Amino acid sequence: MLTAFAVAASFTTLALAQTASAGGALDKADTARLVAIAQANIAEVEAGKMAVEKSSNPDVKAFAQMMIDDHTKGLEETQKVATAKNVTLPTEPDPAHKKMAAELKALSGAGFDSTYVAKAGVADHTKVHAALLKDMGAAKDADVKALATKLEPTVAHHLAMAKKLKSTANCLAPFEQVVADAERRRRDGGFFHRAFVDAPGKAGLYRRAVGHQQLAPFAQFVLRQLERGLLQQALHAGLEGPVQLGIGFRNVGRSGLDGIGHDSPFEVASAGLGNGCIRLQRRPGASPAAW
Repeated sequence: MLTAFAVAASFTTLALAQTASAGGALDKADTARLVAIAQANIAEVEAGKMAVEKSSNPDVKAFAQMMIDDHTKGLEETQKVATAKNVTLPTEPDPAHKKMAAELKALSGAGFDSTYVAKAGVADHTKVHAALLKDMGAAKDADVKALATKLEPTVAHHLAMAKKLKSTANCLAPFEQVVADAERRRRDGGFFHRAFVDAPGKAGLYRRAVGHQQLAPFAQFVLRQLERGLLQQALHAGLEGPVQLGIGFRNVGRSGLDGIGHDSPFEVASAGLGNGCIRLQRRPGASPAAW
């Protein structure tokens, strides 16, 4: 009788412990996981708000707005779990992201866009995605595990978009910023600087290039595209060196490069995805080594 009672009491204790684990306080590891998820959402929302305000790149602004919307929802989901588990979540970014915010605040134009996409977009989402995958397997609390499982696909989607945006962010920089960057990076006053940066205004930039012996075919093509209204962004001059040039197009595929013939010193190097970049490079042996 005593043995039977002891066994029954043991089962009762086990059941109560399981109930507490499912709906009560978290252990230190799961609490840390919940706080980290909240911290990641807070950082993305704050960085996204800054990007929406500072960026003049429509693709970067659209990405940033998505970060605000999706990570606000993610933070709300995290708060629901935290409330149920009596966990107090942070309300501001951690020191590392405060430092990143200060860095972003000091930047502008293409420099801001590329840094925002690289750090808040690719680097942060890479870390968060890896952490969520780990949480899905390692979390002891069922609700924390479910939260990680729910958020993982969204973060994976953000990471893919950020990588795509990173590959094209420089080409999609505003024209004025591209010229300013080219000016800062000019190469000892060579033709790259003379042909592009000194030219006054967008049209003047390309028309001046038309008169340059090696750049004439390329510049004439650019002028045709510009006049047709297809060229939406500026020549990516000075950012990748004198061997490769890039043009930022929106909704223009390889068929938009019909002006580049076999007699041109330029050929298609790569085409970006969607509204990305179409890059042109010097055709091997087509122009002097000096350029």
